[in-house]
Amino acid sequence: MRTLRALLDFIFQSQNLVFYNETCEALSAALSEFHDNKQAIIDAGGRRGTKGIINHFHIPKLEMLHII
Repeated sequence: MRTLRALLDFIFQSQNLVFYNETCEALSAALSEFHDNKQAIIDAGGRRGTKGIINHFHIPKLEMLHII
């Protein structure tokens, strides 16, 4: 749940029209928490495809998070 909450926090905060230092720090913290905890989703089998469990987090829509 921490991973999903962190990802949702990042998505919602990134939609702000104005970014202050506090906003950028919150974005960075949410992104760090997501990356620190995303393995828990994989370990729980939460990443599934048509052929079973997917053992990575290479999701094209999330790839942009690596450059932030």
